[in-house]
Amino acid sequence: MRQKNAGSTRSSATSAALEGGVPELYAIGDCSEPGMIVDAVAAGWPVAKEI
Repeated sequence: MRQKNAGSTRSSATSAALEGGVPELYAIGDCSEPGMIVDAVAAGWPVAKEI
């Protein structure tokens, strides 16, 4: 059973700062939703394959 880290919060300040200043931006991991690193890696893998 996976549990999210208690007290984790979304951290989107970096992506917000980059928005509009880079050609492409993909929000994964705690940037989009707090969770476990394994979930961030799983979300990032398909994106990494495409770019």
